[in-house]
Amino acid sequence: MTIEVGLRPLDGPYATAEGREAMRVDDETMTGLRKRFRANRRSQGIRQADADWFHDPFDEWHRWLVEGRNDVSPDSLMKLCVGMRETLAMRDAIILAPMAGVTKDDLLSLVTNPHSESSSTLVCNTLTRGFEDPSLSPDPGRCQRSIDALAHMVTLAPEDYSAQPLAALAYLLWWVGRDEQSLACSLRSLYVDDSCMMASILLGVVQRDIHPAWIQSDLRE
Repeated sequence: MTIEVGLRPLDGPYATAEGREAMRVDDETMTGLRKRFRANRRSQGIRQADADWFHDPFDEWHRWLVEGRNDVSPDSLMKLCVGMRETLAMRDAIILAPMAGVTKDDLLSLVTNPHSESSSTLVCNTLTRGFEDPSLSPDPGRCQRSIDALAHMVTLAPEDYSAQPLAALAYLLWWVGRDEQSLACSLRSLYVDDSCMMASILLGVVQRDIHPAWIQSDLRE
């Protein structure tokens, strides 16, 4: 079994240099968002601030994944991008979002309480099943929409904010069998931030020709 999912040419307002330039977010705007997020965490407490910051943009993201209508807005993409830079739980939630058996409530709980036993179990079990269970193949529509939205995020954000979105892209591209694209995203992520652990892991995985079980099963056939 193969699935036709991966990075593809940008479309809509992202398709032209003029359109991308008009939407691109500058460093000053992103710095302002980041300061606001940090200020919220100080004044509201981390759990409440993270929940408030993540809820509406992720609601938009999740509707896009499930329904395939209305691209995630640039404002929501940038809020998620800032959040992913500040707390890896938001990045992990974005990675897990297209995977089978993961609910929206699971992901909101992961973001607001990332160090709980239930959150650790969610991340560990979901990623382990995705790697080890040959019957668990990606949902093509949801994965493609996740990849498209992350590509839009990377296109709009200043480079300094792109390491975690690129690492998330690297993971999803590896999971759907796009090793060369995954490798390119991992290398780019590490160029931006050489301490990005997920990008380092994905780089090693691709270089050692390690695949998820659903692809290994396919290769054996």
